[in-house]
Amino acid sequence: MQVVELNHVVGLHCLTQLRDKNTSITGFRRNTYVLGSLLLGEATRKLEWEKHDIETPLAKCEGIVVKAPVFIPILRAGLSLLDIALKFFPDAKIGMVGAQRDEKTAESSTYYQKLPEIKGQHVFILEPMLATGGTLVSSIQEILPHQPKSLAIISIVAAQQGIEHLSSFEDITLYTGAIDASLNQQKYIVPGLGDFGDRWLGTQQ
Repeated sequence: MQVVELNHVVGLHCLTQLRDKNTSITGFRRNTYVLGSLLLGEATRKLEWEKHDIETPLAKCEGIVVKAPVFIPILRAGLSLLDIALKFFPDAKIGMVGAQRDEKTAESSTYYQKLPEIKGQHVFILEPMLATGGTLVSSIQEILPHQPKSLAIISIVAAQQGIEHLSSFEDITLYTGAIDASLNQQKYIVPGLGDFGDRWLGTQQ
């Protein structure tokens, strides 16, 4: 698996705000949007395009049109990145994978999956936190038989352990804002930023 760690000063600024436990839900969502936009821009840099001739108010001009990829958010935290993706590609097809982690065992289980036609398409899995990688492994194994043209993962923070778990998938690229060194006993990323879904949705107790 190829790993691309975003090295952008604005992205690092946003990541600092996301890590800060005192950041409000408004600030958390705003910084997710900015950092997610930077990641999406990097991840889609090499998408296929076609020439498209237009006219500006002053002259004819040659431009391009990009074909929208397919986005597959991992529920529920992945919805935060889907909102960003649809700003870039409002006509994109969307799949859904619902996964839930047992807080006692830290094991992930899939409770829902619905995929569009993805054969020959560029596909992006949206998963803000790559911790153990268990959910992503099972999701990738479900997606690859459908023969996507390419498959990539967009993640705000990724743990080294999770990256190693996915290393056997040679033709996949991970785009992430940061690589953190470890997981704690509860399999949360350290230093990480806590439970992304809870902080983005406002469901923290």
